[in-house]
Amino acid sequence: MVHAKKIMWLTWLITLSALMMPGSAWASTPISTSTYTVSPQWETVHMMTTDEKLTPRNASYDFFLDVPNESHISSCQFTIFYRHSPTLIPEESNLLLEVDGIPYATTILTSSDSENGYLSARIPASQLTPGYHEFSVAVQLNSNVVLCNNYNSADNWFVLLDSSFLHFNYASNKKLPDLSQFPFPMLLPFGHSQWNTRVVVPQSASDMNLTAAFTAIQTLAEDAKSIQPESVHVETTRTLHLTSVEPFVYVGPFKTMPSLLRNTFPSQFKWVPNEGLLREVILSDPRTHHQVLGFIITGENDHDVLLAARALRYPWLMRQMSGNTSWVTLHEVSTAKNQVVHSVVVRGIPRTQHVSLSQLGYNSTILEGKQQETALFTLPTPTTWRLGPGAGLHLDMKNSALLDSSSAVIISVNGSPVLSHRLSDVTANGLRLFVPFPHGLSTGEPVTVAVMVEMFLPRNNCSENSGDLRRYVTIDPDSWFDLPHYNESSSNLSDFPNAYLDNQSDLEPTTVIVPNHPTSDELTALARILVGYVPRIRGGSLLIKKDDDRPIPHGNVWVLDVDGSNAAARYLEDRHTLPIKDENGLLSSTSLPLAYNVEKTGGVVEQAYRPTGGMALLVTAPTENSLLRVSDMFASHVALNTPGSVAIETNENQTVILNYMSKPYESLSTQWLKWLAVNYEFLITNGGQGIVYLVAFILSVGSVLTYLGWNLLRRKPHWKNRLRFWKKRK
Repeated sequence: MVHAKKIMWLTWLITLSALMMPGSAWASTPISTSTYTVSPQWETVHMMTTDEKLTPRNASYDFFLDVPNESHISSCQFTIFYRHSPTLIPEESNLLLEVDGIPYATTILTSSDSENGYLSARIPASQLTPGYHEFSVAVQLNSNVVLCNNYNSADNWFVLLDSSFLHFNYASNKKLPDLSQFPFPMLLPFGHSQWNTRVVVPQSASDMNLTAAFTAIQTLAEDAKSIQPESVHVETTRTLHLTSVEPFVYVGPFKTMPSLLRNTFPSQFKWVPNEGLLREVILSDPRTHHQVLGFIITGENDHDVLLAARALRYPWLMRQMSGNTSWVTLHEVSTAKNQVVHSVVVRGIPRTQHVSLSQLGYNSTILEGKQQETALFTLPTPTTWRLGPGAGLHLDMKNSALLDSSSAVIISVNGSPVLSHRLSDVTANGLRLFVPFPHGLSTGEPVTVAVMVEMFLPRNNCSENSGDLRRYVTIDPDSWFDLPHYNESSSNLSDFPNAYLDNQSDLEPTTVIVPNHPTSDELTALARILVGYVPRIRGGSLLIKKDDDRPIPHGNVWVLDVDGSNAAARYLEDRHTLPIKDENGLLSSTSLPLAYNVEKTGGVVEQAYRPTGGMALLVTAPTENSLLRVSDMFASHVALNTPGSVAIETNENQTVILNYMSKPYESLSTQWLKWLAVNYEFLITNGGQGIVYLVAFILSVGSVLTYLGWNLLRRKPHWKNRLRFWKKRK
């Protein structure tokens, strides 16, 4: 009996010792970093966002799909929904589905499916290898048995509905992460490239850590083809939890890294001084069976972390990295930066008033063979530009002398027809056209000029070869865009972020001041604003600083404030006379009436010029929830089409735009030069010339009269002599 008790106590002692061991499964969760196996899943990709109309002139719709290298497709369903003209002749009208030029399904268009047509094809998995694939919908439309190629008939139409989709069954075959694939492993696959990542920073993140984190956010947002600002989240934490299968980006030094991530490094790992580290890992938690892809931006100190993050801004540098771990040196980043500065920009934003097609990369453009051909030319424009009168394209072209006089060229700008001209043997030796840009053309996005030519021959019938060599038009690469413009920035929120960009649409030095102890919601609000306006920003990055009661720097600043706790916000409100302030957790204004619920739960975005130069953006709210709400409003652009520099977001998600006057700072020399420029512009007008002539006439007459009067006075005796003369007579 005593022996049995000893055995029982010994068993309890061994069990207790095992539970207290550091390597016990109860003490820490095992992490696997060797494989990344995702179970097969379905993915649906919609081919378009709006309905697409097809006509005999535009008889096909193409959708390009990028299959990632790490994905293996086991099946694919190509499904379209459509409607078409009920007058189409079935014998002459049909529909075809193709993938990479290979037909997979066809049908005749009849009146029975004119309202709710449907066609589907199963695409073999062997056809969808990694890389780009072209999914095409082609139609042949005819509603008249007599006329062939009747492009002008209003009865020949076909609408491809936006509910059409591609349905995939795929699995990941990627075994180990690879840095050269960044940032696409952090985004959804199959052409979506949607935001699917959470960003994690230490709870005590420094200014450099926050700057590095927002550099990563900006890089991901630039590569995401589809992004909703409200899907962006930034977390501040001491420990990392695998609560979902979404990828994450961790930014911070190794000493503050959560143990879950530190365990992925070898026990004898040695840090290289003055070098940053990029690392991709795959974490697997046996309790939840989650496998999560993680991207780590780290270093021995804060400087090294920021150095590693800067490498993300140079894609060609990232593509040279291999494996899941790579060091980043200052020399590599500096060389990459210099390469970007000195490289020749092809299809880049024009820097001068004149830019030729060849400078944009269009060296040779020939339209030939078919009866109707189109060439597209894309011109990027900076967001700070406002095009003046006379902006347009000077187009030089030649055509075949064998074309019939019914041939023509039709030129459109951003889809709007602007100019048309007949082509014949008269224009064969050369035709110069000026294509004016429409008034009020928006800038900050590419301007697309479409040159469509219709080439008819004297004898044109249905049996004629559509690839006849007698049809051709050439466009001279020395054709050039004339771009008279002026740079414009204002404090209107609808112009954001123009005031913070240079002529190349790169961010000028801009400092973002966040509260001294920023929370996840406050950083998330800033991230959503940045992500919402990334499409308007070509390059550059923000500098993040925490509020430390020191004077805010000169130049451009963004300030986030909750409950009036940010000293920088109070400085801006006092020095810039902003109409709305946050006092004791309540929004208040001496010049604008505010409802009581807005004072307690509303949010405000204000923008104003700084007296010392630069622009200031203030986003303030009494609570963190209202700060998130107002940042979502500002990032969505929905309510900012009305000119105004103050936007109020109420608790009922109503937005009020106020027109608040703010003038930019101008030095005395700038004011003098501006006064001269304004007066010179007036003087060269007819009215100004008339005033110049009048002033010249008055000055000339006055000078002559003064000269004559002076001579008359000189010939007369001096008044003193006259006085003596009269005294002697007396």
